[in-house]
Amino acid sequence: MLGVTPSRRGIIVDSLPLWLRAIEATLTPLSVEVVHKTTNWSDALRALETHQPELLVAGIDSGERLPDSLAALAAAVARNPRMKVIAMSNEAEAGAIETALAGGATAFVMKSA
Repeated sequence: MLGVTPSRRGIIVDSLPLWLRAIEATLTPLSVEVVHKTTNWSDALRALETHQPELLVAGIDSGERLPDSLAALAAAVARNPRMKVIAMSNEAEAGAIETALAGGATAFVMKSA
């Protein structure tokens, strides 16, 4: 059909349920079908295997949980290297941004944006 953008599948992972709903509300009008949303990385990694999405929007935890979030992000990209990844965080920690991008994130967005 002319003028209709094909739907892309997306998965959202963030430790805060409020962000899951907010990101889904942002993606839906952009023709992204959210096929799974979750607050934990273990569940997200399983969903990646099942759904093979074109997009992953991932909240990156700060502080002591940062290394675990970055490792999970790298594992997600390793499972689906062609997937586009948007990493989000509350903090603009230079090391976290660099590590997320080096680990396969396509973009890094501050949640305040």
